[in-house]
Amino acid sequence: IKLTNFFIINFILVIICLFIYKNLAFKITIRLFRPSEIARIFFPSVFDLGKYEIGISETIELVFNADVTTGRQVLFEEGGGTNALSIYIDTGSIYFNVRDAGEFGPFTISALITPGQTYHVAATFDSINSFLFSGYLDGVLVGSGVTTTDLDAHSGDIGIGFDNGGTYYHDGATATSGNYFDGRLSDVAVYNSVLTEAEIQKHAT
Repeated sequence: IKLTNFFIINFILVIICLFIYKNLAFKITIRLFRPSEIARIFFPSVFDLGKYEIGISETIELVFNADVTTGRQVLFEEGGGTNALSIYIDTGSIYFNVRDAGEFGPFTISALITPGQTYHVAATFDSINSFLFSGYLDGVLVGSGVTTTDLDAHSGDIGIGFDNGGTYYHDGATATSGNYFDGRLSDVAVYNSVLTEAEIQKHAT
């Protein structure tokens, strides 16, 4: 009887863990006081979003306030110089970028931003059904488009507030770390699902 109860309890725990994983969002809060400060995050292998799996949809959202908007400053990036998804500032604009070598991209969305102003940004990519990539600024859709296929698997750790070992931008790839963010970041979240526009608008208010 005790052995049976043990298996029942373990079965229930597995079901609970699967439910949590399916609805999981990773959230952290970061404050970067100087460009030299680095924010870096590593996930356990079972939740390793840095090593992107084929056919997984995703939403990335965060809140930021940039002291300056000159130059290039990474808010979030995953992948490397071959396959990558990134959100970054470049010369007064916010960029949402995705690229898969040999298949599509870089596919880029951008919008003007102002230094010293707080923004909520979100990028969604349906890598299962529609292959739709979208970028939102303060809950408003600023651009979207359909890629030719999903984003292939890519290795490399996620970089938050800097380029962690290289990524792919709208104008090409880098292979080294850098492009530090100068400002404040908070409410960084990564979901393994595509949030609706209504959900993103709710988070932005």
